[in-house]
Amino acid sequence: MNFNALSPSTKSIKSQQLATFGASEPFNDTKVIGVINTNNYSDAVTQVIAGVRSAGGVAKEFKLPELGTLNRTSPLTAHFAESFTALSERNLIALVKTNSLDGVVIISECDPTVLGLLLGCLRTNCPVFVVPQSETGFYKMLEGLDLVIKEFAPPILAAAFKTGFQVVERATKTHSPKRFLTKQALISHRACIASMKMAERLVLANDVKLGDDWFLSKEKGIVQVRGSACEDGGFVQIQDNYPVQFNNQAWVYRTLEDADRGIAQIKQGVVVLQNCEGVDVSIIADAIVEKGLEDKVALVTDGYCKPSKVLTVTHCRGSGFLFIQTGDALEIDLAKGRFNTGVLAKDMKAREKRGEIFTKELMF
Repeated sequence: MNFNALSPSTKSIKSQQLATFGASEPFNDTKVIGVINTNNYSDAVTQVIAGVRSAGGVAKEFKLPELGTLNRTSPLTAHFAESFTALSERNLIALVKTNSLDGVVIISECDPTVLGLLLGCLRTNCPVFVVPQSETGFYKMLEGLDLVIKEFAPPILAAAFKTGFQVVERATKTHSPKRFLTKQALISHRACIASMKMAERLVLANDVKLGDDWFLSKEKGIVQVRGSACEDGGFVQIQDNYPVQFNNQAWVYRTLEDADRGIAQIKQGVVVLQNCEGVDVSIIADAIVEKGLEDKVALVTDGYCKPSKVLTVTHCRGSGFLFIQTGDALEIDLAKGRFNTGVLAKDMKAREKRGEIFTKELMF
C-alpha cells in the first residue's frame, strides 16, 4: 500500500483499519496480507499470520465458501462450477480493492475455488501464494508455476509459516502472478490432465498463447482422441490396465447424482457425463471401481477426472459429444486416436435440428 499517496480522509480510514489489523505507526511500508480461508483450517491460518508478522507485515483472515461444500446440497453441473469459479474471482477482487491488500495467501483444498481466487489475483496484479492441504496434481502444477513455495512438504504448519513470511517479500517486490504464469513453466511441470487444464486457464488468462499440441506428453502417457463423438478432441492419460480399444453402448447422464444412481443399474457400457465442464467427476470413476466394473465400463466426460483404473476420456469438446444419447454405439481406439459414434452424420444433424442439446441451467 502506498500510504502517503492516499487522500487525508482515506489515510485516516486506512490508519484505523491498519491498527485493527495489528499494525503500528509509521504505516508507510506496512504490507497488508489477506489470508483467504475457505474451510476450517484455523491452525494453518494462525501459522500464516505468524509468518506474515515475522516479516514485518500484518494479516487479516477472510472466510469464503468453497464449491465442495455447496455441492453437498446442489447438483453439480458445468454452469454451477463455472459460475462458482467466477464468483470466487469477484469476491477476491472485491477483498483486494476494499481492503487495499498488498498480497494474498489462499488456504483451500477445492480446486475450482482456488482457480477462481487465483484468477482474481491475476486481475488485480496481487502477489499470491497457495497453502495446499494435500499434495494433489493441481498443487504440484501451482508449485511449478511458483504459486506454492518450493519447500512445501509436511508438516503443513511449517509450510504455512514460511508461506506467510515469503508472501510479504513477494508483496514488497511487487511480484504479481503475471510474471510466473508462463507457457514454459506450464510445459515444464506437466502433471495429470486435470491439473494441467486448471493451470491452463491461468496461463491463458495471462494472455499467453498455447498451441493445440502443448498438452500431449509421451512421458506422461497423455494422448488425444477425436472423431464423430468428439470432433474437437478429448484426452486420455493411459494407465497400464487400459484396453487399446473399447466398444460398447452409451449410458448418458447430466449430473453426478444421476450417474451415481445409474451405475447401480448397468453391467457394462460407456458412462457419458455431459454438462460437467469444470467439474471433478472422479467420484463416478471411484464408484465404477467399487462395483468391480473397471474392465467392463468406460467413462467419457467434458469434465475432468483424476487418473483411474477406469478407461477415462476427459475434457471432451465438440457439438457431437452433446448429441450422444443412451443406447448409441461408441468406439474408443487409443492406438488410432479415435472416439467415434455409430450414429450416422445425417441422424446427428437431425438431432441438432430437433434441439436435443439440453439447456444448461445457470445456478448463480
